[in-house]
Amino acid sequence: LRVNGVLKTLNLSQNQLCGVDIIGRGTYSVVGITALAEALKVNGVMTELDVSWNSIGPAGATAIAAALRGNAVLTKLDLARNGIDDAGAEALASALRVNGVLKTLNLSQNQLCGVDFMGRGTYSVVGITALAEALKVNGVMTELDVSWNSIGPAGATAIAAALRGNAVLTKLDLARNGIDDAGAEALASALRVNAVLTNLNLRFNHIGPEGGVAISKALAVNGVLTDLNLFDNNIGPEGGVAIGKALAVNEVLNVLDISRNDIGPEGGLAIGEALAVNAVLTVLNLFDSSIGDVGAMALASALRVNGVLTS
Repeated sequence: LRVNGVLKTLNLSQNQLCGVDIIGRGTYSVVGITALAEALKVNGVMTELDVSWNSIGPAGATAIAAALRGNAVLTKLDLARNGIDDAGAEALASALRVNGVLKTLNLSQNQLCGVDFMGRGTYSVVGITALAEALKVNGVMTELDVSWNSIGPAGATAIAAALRGNAVLTKLDLARNGIDDAGAEALASALRVNAVLTNLNLRFNHIGPEGGVAISKALAVNGVLTDLNLFDNNIGPEGGVAIGKALAVNEVLNVLDISRNDIGPEGGLAIGEALAVNAVLTVLNLFDSSIGDVGAMALASALRVNGVLTS
């Protein structure tokens, strides 16, 4: 890779690049990933690199981060499922402050806050906060995936603060992060002023009625978000009604997944009433939402006049 001048895309996922597999079997060595990182410093053609599921750890992430400081061509990097903790997150964040080319970064299924998705480890907000601070000044990254990292409400709040000023990020995946109502409220507040984010994934996050209401209020005024995923939270009837009211006035959201939220007949009724006047929503998922006959009849009535919903 130091001398190759044509290879643009390389997938090395699931290859024990540091001598251990994804469940820790083997003997860890940073030699291999460090060699790749050193090559990235001088390679002038590769635009996409996938080293996910390789258990590169904090040391490997630090080596990659060092490469990102000088690399001028890599636009897409996948570091998912690599055992990157808060220290690794800090190193990457430092690089993102000065990197001017990387547009897509996948950090899903790591331990950016020191704990895994099962809650094992010691929680620290340092790493995710460093990443959030980097987002405030990074001017090129458009897609970021930090799902399945147990960032919690504090981590979500840090990300929300970054969204208030970030002017380039269009797609953000925060799924399975235990952000709860507090995190949802912080993100909702940011969505009221953010003018670029179009795609937000908040599935599996223990968001309750309060968080659902906060998000709905943001949807009522947000003018850019086109895709929102709230699958498998717990916004309930109160959140469902609030979402319905927001849909009645929202003019940009195209895709909404609120399945498995137990919004009940009340929520179903509100969604149905909204669909009768909404002119932009094309995809709606209400799977396992307990809307009952009342909700179903409201949806049926809306479909008689709705001219945009396709799925």
